[in-house]
Amino acid sequence: MSQTSPRPTLAHAYAGYDQAFREHLAAAIIKTIAAESMVSDQHTMAIRTAETSEALVDVMSAMLALDPNMSTPSALRETCERLAKKLRHTVAQMRAEGLGDFLGASQFTGRA
Repeated sequence: MSQTSPRPTLAHAYAGYDQAFREHLAAAIIKTIAAESMVSDQHTMAIRTAETSEALVDVMSAMLALDPNMSTPSALRETCERLAKKLRHTVAQMRAEGLGDFLGASQFTGRA
């Protein structure tokens, strides 16, 4: 993928897993969450973690449903287990690195 256009060619899209596209897509999702989390009465971002997490699960479910490999229960279970393990690891790592403190999340209580 070129720096000027994140849109790959069809051949590139079919060529296999693309880490650069994954990173671009993650950045676009985070940017959208940040933009949609701005409140109207103050210059403040209020990230609604429960709603955001549920929406991301909805989107992930739709993406997995597009994959023909997810037609078998065992393949779906293995994928979900792998994703759950990665999620636990990544959340713990980000918390340990102080992501919540950096964003000021530690001063609020709530539930996700």
